Amino acid sequence: MRRFSALLVATGLVACGGGDNTVEDVVEVEGMPAGIALADVAGTWNLTGTLATEESTVIEYSVVATNSETGWTLNLPNRDPIEIRIVVVDGDSIVGESGPFQSIIRDGVMVTSRTVFRLQGDMLVGTLAATYDTDPVEMVAGTFEGTRAMP
Repeated sequence: MRRFSALLVATGLVACGGGDNTVEDVVEVEGMPAGIALADVAGTWNLTGTLATEESTVIEYSVVATNSETGWTLNLPNRDPIEIRIVVVDGDSIVGESGPFQSIIRDGVMVTSRTVFRLQGDMLVGTLAATYDTDPVEMVAGTFEGTRAMP
């Protein structure tokens, strides 16, 4: 949606006598990201996540990304792979959701995570929100970064 809005604004600026600028020039001037494609991140990524808990919990894990919205998996230590459902691909972000699954930091508690993946150079970075099935429901934010696994 953001890309469409930027293109619409850029087209309007060019059409209204914005000089010799092309649509691409105007979009670049506006600082809009070029966009991300699923194929850009296809592969296995070794990630380190940090949850904003009292102890700043650090988790090492991997994500297998495909060039489509299906087949993505979250691989936590000593666990079976967990499906990542791709919710949206827009602008510079891919949003995925996993779970509910058994928390690796809270015994006996189910958790659902929502992750925003972004490609920065050769790194996969982003944010996550872990929602714990507790009463009351608890949410913990976090960040992650990592590199593509070598074949």
